[in-house]
Amino acid sequence: MSAKTFWIILAMVLSASPVHAEPIRIAYSGVSAAGTPLWLAKEEGVFTKHGLEADLVTVRSAPIQVSDLVSNEVQFVREVLPVCLRLQRKGEAQNSLLTFR
Repeated sequence: MSAKTFWIILAMVLSASPVHAEPIRIAYSGVSAAGTPLWLAKEEGVFTKHGLEADLVTVRSAPIQVSDLVSNEVQFVREVLPVCLRLQRKGEAQNSLLTFR
């Protein structure tokens, strides 16, 4: 490799802007075993691996989660089946992460 090629490659590497992960907010209510997959995904870097910077947000209840989702305060919610079905009827379930108890 010639010196000129080396310096061109070095300049390209140093000037390349770093790739930023897309920030997302995921709401969940209550601490239970149903949230384990979500917490494990965060801790094990699954979101980061796929280019997402996940922020897990605890909220008090499912109705608050739904209002946060509709107002775009959060992009996803972790819910159980009855709440997901209710959201589906309203046409808002596309951003629900279903978990089973």
